[in-house]
Amino acid sequence: MRENNSFHTEPKALYTINNPESVIEVFLDKSEDKVLEIKYLNNNRLKNTHILLKNI
Repeated sequence: MRENNSFHTEPKALYTINNPESVIEVFLDKSEDKVLEIKYLNNNRLKNTHILLKNI
């Protein structure tokens, strides 16, 4: 029996929200205790938001 291991080390989104005008992905960075929210907006625009977990 073989294990199914993946060699991809890309971060995977905790949440993905699809809206008509944007896609929002939420990532958790445990090493730095922060949450990263990336909004992919229409017309190739992008907005990043960093939230430190220590401030919550």
